[in-house]
Amino acid sequence: MRTRTAAYVAALLAALTACTSRAPAPTPAPAKPVEVTQYGTEMSHGHLVFAAQYTIRNVDRSPIEYKIAFKFDGDGMGAANPKWVTRTVGAQKTYTGTVSVPWERGAASIGVEISQVQQIPL
Repeated sequence: MRTRTAAYVAALLAALTACTSRAPAPTPAPAKPVEVTQYGTEMSHGHLVFAAQYTIRNVDRSPIEYKIAFKFDGDGMGAANPKWVTRTVGAQKTYTGTVSVPWERGAASIGVEISQVQQIPL
């Protein structure tokens, strides 16, 4: 009886393993077309600024004009006055750029996020 039970358990485990190994791999979430890759303070033309580096990925087969609104929290303006950037990115190309706002020493901590992206196929 013990050998039958062991054989049954082994067969059951093999069947379960076969079922789970045939499951399709999960589809990765599509990358966002525009992402902030890093940010912080830096000197620019003799002034301290808060700068954010961003990347635009155009996976389309034609050029696209991107209009991007960056919201800098803690700059005293926030979403009321986003910093807009317009860039044209060629078909299936990647663009890396930097956007900045003035920053005063001792100002509140600041962060950045993309509040709006408009894509215009060309």
